[in-house]
Amino acid sequence: FDVKKPGVIVVFFHGNGATLERDVRDRQLVPQQISDSGVNAVLLAPQLAVNAADSSAGKFWQPGGFKRFIDESASHLARLYGDPKSAQAFANLPIVIVGYSGGFVPTAWSLEVGGIPNRVRGVFLLDAVYGELDKFASWIEKNRTGFFVSSYTRYTKRRDQELMQMLRDKGITVVLISHRMPDVFGVADRVIVMRRGHKVADKKTADAKYQDGVAVFTMAKGGLMYAATIAGQKYKYEPVK
Repeated sequence: FDVKKPGVIVVFFHGNGATLERDVRDRQLVPQQISDSGVNAVLLAPQLAVNAADSSAGKFWQPGGFKRFIDESASHLARLYGDPKSAQAFANLPIVIVGYSGGFVPTAWSLEVGGIPNRVRGVFLLDAVYGELDKFASWIEKNRTGFFVSSYTRYTKRRDQELMQMLRDKGITVVLISHRMPDVFGVADRVIVMRRGHKVADKKTADAKYQDGVAVFTMAKGGLMYAATIAGQKYKYEPVK
């Protein structure tokens, strides 16, 4: 990490039944992944409930709790860096929060009452939308220049879809990336098909009802998709230049 270059603090909230050493460091390899990415980033991963089936937010549910954690971390990071003067730089770095599974609770409360909303630039939730939808939707609505990414599995699919609908009702654009057409047609107003880095199809879902036929059926020919079957009708597409 180079304190003189633009950087970011990544705060990682682990899931249930976890320890920092066994799971975050050795199994999930979070520190290694950040190092391998080449990003100029500092990782902060607080130990929450130790090896327990507990999604408690610890002290992060307290107003200003997240700010106190970040402020305290600045001096510790400066000491590790070997330059006490670097504490001010660490105290001003933008923050990205990553919540894994049960880590959704401290993530939600940190966004809601953490006390430093202007420094949190983005959120990643990794199969973590098990609840607190109102807090996530509120943060997204108030932070239009930030980013919010949620990657879900079948365990959190329903809640993610509820969150997407909440955002749509607020007039907030949602981008869903999926190969599962029922999921796409369940929430999307517009479908764009990408193939090998090219946009090869673009259609409003109002004109292509999934339940009336096959939503999007692709075949490769010469490296490009040459046909899409939408609502039982044939369409031809040329790659967008």
